[in-house]
Amino acid sequence: EEVSKTTRMGDVFDRYAARKEVNPDRLIFTRNGEIIDANQTVADLGLDANDLIDCVYDPETINIRFNSHDGPEITINIRRTDRISLAFDEYSSRSGIAEHNMLRFEFNGDEVHPDSTPENLWMNDNDLIHCSFGPLYNGNANGANGANEANEANDANGANEANEANESIVIFIKNQCGEVIRFRVRRSARMMSIFRTYARRKGMRAQSFRFMKYGEVIDPALTLARLGLANGDMIDCVLNLCGC
Repeated sequence: EEVSKTTRMGDVFDRYAARKEVNPDRLIFTRNGEIIDANQTVADLGLDANDLIDCVYDPETINIRFNSHDGPEITINIRRTDRISLAFDEYSSRSGIAEHNMLRFEFNGDEVHPDSTPENLWMNDNDLIHCSFGPLYNGNANGANGANEANEANDANGANEANEANESIVIFIKNQCGEVIRFRVRRSARMMSIFRTYARRKGMRAQSFRFMKYGEVIDPALTLARLGLANGDMIDCVLNLCGC
């Protein structure tokens, strides 16, 4: 549609969202790989007739696939902010398992707490949860043995590990356009905190990005030390959204 040079891009975005009948907050607009600020004008961006703007859609819901050793795969749609126990209940009902509290659910090898949400689990569309018989969340991942294991580790490694964990290093995150952002962080920091800081700078959610090292997706729950990151290491970042 035709717009003037002084038209705010936010107004253009709202019109586009209305045509698509979607929430404008779920749309992200980019040009040459850079996110467009809604307060910028057509003139600010130097747009000319027939210039192209890219749009990606960040859905409010995602599909989660559930499978087990002896049953069919079941796909359940859930909002990113819903407790995942809602999906557990639906899976139990659709698979004909009455005692759903006796099921154990795992994502990426870790047991899933029923109060978790897809958002704080960093789940993407069509991610897979494995289901098996066993007590629902017995806390093995973060359970009763945690304190003892932590104490044993501290006794074994002593002050050397503590000093290493507190060491600050510089790492870089590079997007697909070649833009590089520098972070100075402690090696004891979880990658999740870095990813969220990066996303806030971009005005997006961290789940909208995929962060990788050597082509492998990084687990946000790991620390820099656990990943073996060293001073000057580079992390690759790409948009992780569907086109619209």
